Amino acid sequence: GGDVSIIEASTGLLLRTVRKGTSFQGGYDLSIELNEDEEEEDDNEETMDAEAITAFALSPNNMDLVAVTRSHLVRRYSLAIAADAEGEKAKGGQPQEKGDGKAAKEKPALQSVTSITDPARVSFTFGKSGHSLPVTKVAFHPSGIFFATGSVDGLVKIWDVRNGYATHALHPTSSSDGGGSRGRYTVTCLEWRPTTTSLILAVGREDGSVAIHDLMLNANDSRKASLPVAVMRDHLSAVTCVAWSSEVGVGNASAGSAASASRTRKHGGGLFFSSGRDSVINTWLISEEETKDLNGPKRKKKARRDDNGQHQDASFIVSYRRIRTLPVYEQVESMVLLSRKFRPASETRDQQEVLDRKDVVLATCGTKGIVRLWKATPGNNDGRIQNIISELSPLATQNDDEAFGEENGGYMSLHLTSLSTTHLSPML
Repeated sequence: GGDVSIIEASTGLLLRTVRKGTSFQGGYDLSIELNEDEEEEDDNEETMDAEAITAFALSPNNMDLVAVTRSHLVRRYSLAIAADAEGEKAKGGQPQEKGDGKAAKEKPALQSVTSITDPARVSFTFGKSGHSLPVTKVAFHPSGIFFATGSVDGLVKIWDVRNGYATHALHPTSSSDGGGSRGRYTVTCLEWRPTTTSLILAVGREDGSVAIHDLMLNANDSRKASLPVAVMRDHLSAVTCVAWSSEVGVGNASAGSAASASRTRKHGGGLFFSSGRDSVINTWLISEEETKDLNGPKRKKKARRDDNGQHQDASFIVSYRRIRTLPVYEQVESMVLLSRKFRPASETRDQQEVLDRKDVVLATCGTKGIVRLWKATPGNNDGRIQNIISELSPLATQNDDEAFGEENGGYMSLHLTSLSTTHLSPML
């Protein structure tokens, strides 16, 4: 345990592990019965592997991996190495620099992740995580410049990959006072909004809350930037997965407010989906409202403008309003939003009736061990919230022969890849 395995998706073969390379040891022999003394010794914290990895995340370019150990060390591993450097290393020498000019600036080609047999190289150590309890979640920002770590202690930290330090500490808020008091709620979900132009992070916790942090709204004030812009407490159990859809819900305001929102929108509109172990999927409408300070200074000041020519003397209230709740009758462990580029085009009218290109499609999996697809159809823009989007309805279900099944423990995670060696379409 405590290692990360690299498996070839097309064959299911274990190629190597991050810590041991190809020198990994096989699994435990389940036929060997351990006595009570051995079990107690294994559970003793003093005998636990301090270098065991408790959480990790792969960078957007699939070349780096950030992992946190049981001893709270945060490290970045390089999964691919320069082919020229590896060749010189095999010869027992040092990599030679190329000649002057353009050739000297050319970077050596990187070997693929699957062709390396050695353990992954630690390219940088960030130091101690600053968490008091084990880290449960790590999530990279789509830009690859930042990543977030979440722990059993409820704390979330934001890290700068380029400079190697933590920039923000996001504490859980108490439901009793709605303020910034600290609580100990295990982080069960970390998800960045999938755009490189924003720094919006959703934090799901064991108590069923979802906190939305927008680190760019108050970028000049680190204290305000660390506070959530919205906290939802509608789930009754741990929130395990969330997803954003920016293609629906933006233009469902009145004509005047929509025009002004297009000029002043900072957080971004659309829909937000959340699910977890309470066996429901909640749909939220994202909106923001501009508010002016009526108790500001009486003397006139020249209004400041940002780079886009917008006034900066106003604040924004971001709200997430629940508009739909769908019971799915299983504890959902993972959920993926299928964007339009990952769906086949509807060529016939019958296909369009089943799935229109404007429909929102979600894939879910959980304790029953079956992958399900759900769809919701956007409504008209008449200004009524109930008509923004329809209820989620079943679209497709994984065949029993292909499903993992509830008797085997169900699914714990769901990932979408655009490349497949055995299928022409994207694979889940």
